[in-house]
Amino acid sequence: MRCNHLQEAKESYLCHFKVAGLYGLKMIAAGFCLLLHAICPWICLKTGSTMVNNASDFFKKRAAASQIDAVKQPDSHPADQ
Repeated sequence: MRCNHLQEAKESYLCHFKVAGLYGLKMIAAGFCLLLHAICPWICLKTGSTMVNNASDFFKKRAAASQIDAVKQPDSHPADQ
């Protein structure tokens, strides 16, 4: 299967697998904390939302870094994609 996503992310398959897999597991854990909090509101008061916010910050920083890298490369044009 051909996919430009790994090239755009500038990651090998293994590196992408590790990052995506790790954050997938973290989001499952965050979901579990939020479900537990829904049942027992006095448990995991901020755990789930903190985990989700941390993941969001991580991906925003990666996206910003990716855009900076694209600006540094003069042969990278949006029309070529």
